[in-house]
Amino acid sequence: MKRLGALLALAAAVAGCDTVRNARLEQRSALRYARLSETNTVPDRVLFAGFMLPDFVTYATENRPDMIQARLAVSNAVLAVRTVQADGPLVPHVETSAGYSRRTNNGKHFSFEKMDGDPTGAVGLDFLVYDFGRTDAAEAEARENLGAAHLQLRQTALAVFREVAQAYFSLLEADAKLEAAHTNEYKYAEHLRQAEAMFAAEEAKKLDVLRARVDLSDARLATIVASNDQVVATASFMQALGIKTDEGCRDDVLPRRSDCLYVAVQELDESVFPDAEALHRARETSPELAYRRAKLRAASANVDWRIADLYPSVSFDASLSFTDRIWNFSWAGKALQSVYLGCRKTTAVEQAVVALKSAQAELLAAEQTLSGELAKAVASRDSARKELVAAHEKLRQAQENLATAEAQWRLGDMSRVDYSDAVKLYVEALGERAAAFYAGQRAEAALFSMVGVSPIYVENRVADPNVPRGGAQ
Repeated sequence: MKRLGALLALAAAVAGCDTVRNARLEQRSALRYARLSETNTVPDRVLFAGFMLPDFVTYATENRPDMIQARLAVSNAVLAVRTVQADGPLVPHVETSAGYSRRTNNGKHFSFEKMDGDPTGAVGLDFLVYDFGRTDAAEAEARENLGAAHLQLRQTALAVFREVAQAYFSLLEADAKLEAAHTNEYKYAEHLRQAEAMFAAEEAKKLDVLRARVDLSDARLATIVASNDQVVATASFMQALGIKTDEGCRDDVLPRRSDCLYVAVQELDESVFPDAEALHRARETSPELAYRRAKLRAASANVDWRIADLYPSVSFDASLSFTDRIWNFSWAGKALQSVYLGCRKTTAVEQAVVALKSAQAELLAAEQTLSGELAKAVASRDSARKELVAAHEKLRQAQENLATAEAQWRLGDMSRVDYSDAVKLYVEALGERAAAFYAGQRAEAALFSMVGVSPIYVENRVADPNVPRGGAQ
């Protein structure tokens, strides 16, 4: 009997050894984050020298917590399938037990001196013979949920791509607008120097100098606003990457470029399809719609399970007992059927049907929402392209207008108001061109994400021949 107990203990230890060891390792690793002393240390700095948009997206999809959670959801769905299979028909469940008990054997007088002891031990076998389709339905539902978890992982990855891409282009736009603000400040500072020189030579009025100083002050305030917008865009980009403030700064991640006004960064290919074709593609490739369809099939499998639960289950069990050196074997077959549970089971079927209809409605609602979002994204893409063409033309005209204004101002043939307006129009055109270009890139990122296809990167630098390489000044 002692040998049997030792063998049972050894079998249990071997069966659970690896599982328990791995669980303890993960537990210790996770609990580090629950201790402030462990999480409040200075982490390693991230260095992304030479990274482009695909590199940033790869980093975010590998390290962001929402991606980790999505991958864990897939692992959990895999375990759910294994759990259902473990409880299926004809899958044996073997249990062992061992024990030892002592009891008093008193006659007329109570005493603890006389006690008898008996060891016990048994091996039991139990398995389900037939369950009228419960396990098949449960496994079908679990597999559909597993497929949905994979689709949710894909959808999360596309959402991460969209967030990173749009934050990236917004930051590049903020860089260009800040450079435009510096250009604006430079122009007004130069104008002030000219006005002061002309006033000293009695070629301009004192009012011209005062107005030039006001214009320069306004330009400096605009630079402060643009700088703050760049800081906000930087924070949004770092958040999209999943980088905390103590892990890196802007210069560690995406160093500022000195040519951001006359060279734009195109990272994504240009799409050509209209909104109707985009919706047609999305029906086939969108993880969101595929996820809803998988959930609908899972709800249908749950209806099957609820219906199968109305029927009985047939099981078989056998036991071999080791007690007092006598081996006793027993077996039994049984069928279990609930007769009346207050209409709980029929109500459960009706609830499953309601859940099925709800999943169908969610699929239709998701498709309708996606259709509207795709139409908006296509409109934004087309609008950004038209605005970019108009912005290029406006910038060309503003450059000519400013060059004429500067020449006339030096000759004294233009008022301070007209010169100030020329500078303002020129700087606005610089900002509008950058805004239109990067708005188009953000629209492309949204389309890739919503249609559900992998982004097509081009990594191209688009130079404007109308702006000299020395900058926009």
